[in-house]
Parts: sequence; C-alpha cells; structure tokens
Amino acid sequence: MNKLVLIFIVVLFACNSQTNNKLVDVIKVAINKDSTILLISGLDPFILKELEADSLSEKDWQQNVSVYPQVEEDLQDLQKPILGKYKLTNNVIIFEPLQRFQKGKNYVVEIYLQNPNTDVVQQLKPQNSPFKNQYIKKVISF
Repeated sequence: MNKLVLIFIVVLFACNSQTNNKLVDVIKVAINKDSTILLISGLDPFILKELEADSLSEKDWQQNVSVYPQVEEDLQDLQKPILGKYKLTNNVIIFEPLQRFQKGKNYVVEIYLQNPNTDVVQQLKPQNSPFKNQYIKKVISF
C-alpha cells in the first residue's frame, strides 16, 4: 500500500507543470522567413484587447515580453533586454530588434502575460495566486 501511495505521489509531481501560467502551452513563438522578426501568437483575446487599448512604450512592452541573447544560466538574469520595436497585428505580437538577430545564436523570449481568469473561486486557489505566477520562457534559435 505504501509503495502505491509513493508511486502516485511521484507521478503527480512528474505531471505538474514547471509553471502555473496557463498560457505556457498555448503561446507560440516563431521566426519569420528572413529571420528578422519574432512572432508571438496564441494570446488570449482579453489580453490582446488590453494591449491594443494601451499605447505602450518600449519599456512597457518589455514588462510584458522581453527578448534576450542566451548566455550561461547563471548569467542570464544579468542580461538586458534587446532593444527593438513591438507592435500588435492580426492577434500577433511582432518584435523587430534594432540590430538583426545573429545566425547561429539562441535567444530567450520571456513572456510575462498571465492567463486572465474571471472566476473568483479560481483566483482564490493558492496555485492561481498572482504572486506565484511565473513567466513563460521560450528559446529561439537563429
């Protein structure tokens, strides 16, 4: 019986996502054909409306979506976001860096947008606390 409980607990933790951000499997990051821009899609319509309604500065955009050159994990937090232009077109966030992406390099895209959940009962659950939400991290290779 104890072995069965132990196996159940191991399986439960193995299936648990590393982030409680509900958008992690929905949001897609892609590169256009000539590798000059990033396309971020799969965002919730509510989030898109909020982003469209605001006129965001580059700094505001970086608080929602940031792109960094990939370095060693210990140094990644010290990197500054790549400067560039953000725009929202046809439900896709487009990021065009001021300096072209370099072929053969990897870049980290961090998305800080959270899944809007209007159900009060869901918001009160500990795993849905806004203080526990983590960003979505995607690595893109050029």
